[in-house]
Amino acid sequence: MAAAPALRSYEGSCHCGALEFTYETRRAPRAWVVQACQCGFCRGHGSLATADPAGVVQFRYVYPDRLRRYRFGLRTADYLLCRECGVCIAAVLMTGSGAVASIHVNTLRERPRGLATARPQSCRPETVEVRRARRRDGWTPVFGPV
Repeated sequence: MAAAPALRSYEGSCHCGALEFTYETRRAPRAWVVQACQCGFCRGHGSLATADPAGVVQFRYVYPDRLRRYRFGLRTADYLLCRECGVCIAAVLMTGSGAVASIHVNTLRERPRGLATARPQSCRPETVEVRRARRRDGWTPVFGPV
C-alpha cells in the first residue's frame, strides 16, 4: 500500500502582514481546484480561490484590529479583509461542526509552481441552502479561532 502524500504547508497574508494564514494540503499544486468567481466583489479583488476538504487552514491576526469581516449577496460567508491594505485573504463559513474556508491563492507568500489554471465559477442561481452545503462539503476545515 502506497503512503499518502506528505502534508505541505503554504503561508499567506494580506499585503501589510496584519492578517496571516497557513494552508495545509496533501494535494500537489497541479491538482488544486482553483476557481475564479465571477461575482463583482471577487473579480474586483482578482480573487483566485482554492480549498481542500481534507486539508486544514489556520488564521493568525498579527494586528486583530485590522481584521474586517464583510458579507454580501446571500450573506453566507465572511470575507476576511485587512482594514489597512484592503486585501481579502479568505472566505469563511461557520457550520454546525466548525468553520470552513476557501483561501485566496494570490495572497500566498510564494505561489506554488505548477499551480492549476483557474476556472471561472458562477454561484448563480444557488439558494442559500445549496451554497452553504457546497461550501461546507468542499471548503477547508479551519483549525483554531476564526
